[in-house]
Amino acid sequence: MSKKLKNKLFLEKTESKDNEQSEVLKKYKDLEISELDPDEWMEALEQESKTLKWKISSFFYRFYETCISPKNWADRIKYFFQRRIRGFDDREIWNLDNSFYRWLYPRLKRFTYSKRFGYPEKYGSFEQWRAELVKRTDQLKLIVDYEYDDDLFPVSEKFLTEEEKKEIEQRVKENKTKNKDRLFSILYNTTGYEKCKKDFTLWFCENVDMLWD
Repeated sequence: MSKKLKNKLFLEKTESKDNEQSEVLKKYKDLEISELDPDEWMEALEQESKTLKWKISSFFYRFYETCISPKNWADRIKYFFQRRIRGFDDREIWNLDNSFYRWLYPRLKRFTYSKRFGYPEKYGSFEQWRAELVKRTDQLKLIVDYEYDDDLFPVSEKFLTEEEKKEIEQRVKENKTKNKDRLFSILYNTTGYEKCKKDFTLWFCENVDMLWD
């Protein structure tokens, strides 16, 4: 049984009160992992997530993790003292770049819209400097807002070159998935998000010593 799916999602013959179990999931019970079709796999999970059994199981799992789990309570206490002693907890270092962006955003926003008169010489005027700050503050907000939804990033076209778009199209063309539109959307948006982050980071590194008045 080494290659057979062990997941309860597929092996347990569970029936909800209204028999909502996905037909696609039933089909996958006896398939090996190498035979799974990615599109049908996603469809199966989406259908199963709508069943009554899944919703009840999810509710009790979240309830246990949030209110009962001894480990989670121990972690909460640990993080509480870490924040009081050193100002941050270990969760912030798991993804340090995004933790930095979240820390920076409210400060850069305050700097951008507060009263000031100085500006870097290379920008020529205070108005141009202010316009640049507004642009970069909005860009940073996008980075923070789509940290966990980069596949939905809405302004990828602003950051991708024509060559990069063609490269994505080629990757989609060579992929065996049936839902090529969905794959293109995911690759297009996630790539745009990463380019957005890179563009902002380069600007910040070049101008960080000018963020004062």
